[in-house]
Amino acid sequence: MNEANTIEISEIAYPINGETKRLNVRPSQPEDYLQWIPFFEDSESTKYFPNPEGLDEVELAKRWVNSHIGNYDAGVYGQMALIEKASGKLIGSAGFLMCELDGEIEIQTGVAILPKYQRLYYALEALEYLNELANDYGFDSLISIVHKENISSQKLTQKSGKKFEKEMVYQNCPARLYRKNL
Repeated sequence: MNEANTIEISEIAYPINGETKRLNVRPSQPEDYLQWIPFFEDSESTKYFPNPEGLDEVELAKRWVNSHIGNYDAGVYGQMALIEKASGKLIGSAGFLMCELDGEIEIQTGVAILPKYQRLYYALEALEYLNELANDYGFDSLISIVHKENISSQKLTQKSGKKFEKEMVYQNCPARLYRKNL
């Protein structure tokens, strides 16, 4: 990796307020967890989310939102809230996360969409927004790590411009690594 992926978060504005054609993007807020409960109640949405502690949906939703805010505070980016412009409702989250992979700092993209709003191309719109933002920040590449069995997320990742790089084990799960060079 070149130094573009090691830019200090203090050197860039993140999290941000931004927008796409159909979405407003803003930092996650503690009270957002209430809107995330249906996501964690949906077994299809959480099929690839680990929950070794056996937390209930409310606790999972709180942990999810608090992890975004904690990532901002730790300087490792984090997911931002996606707000549907037409309704003003939170429909998901998307963002960057710094991670170490094979001894290198990588910028991973992530997106999660509430069940009611899935399959409406909001996830792709959010990933395309992140691609543009990454270019603005001067990152040299973006990665996605997708569970090997999560075919729909693999297809979405490829539609966002990332190419399959390798199979791997990530957080004790079989996964596929995708990369987009910028």
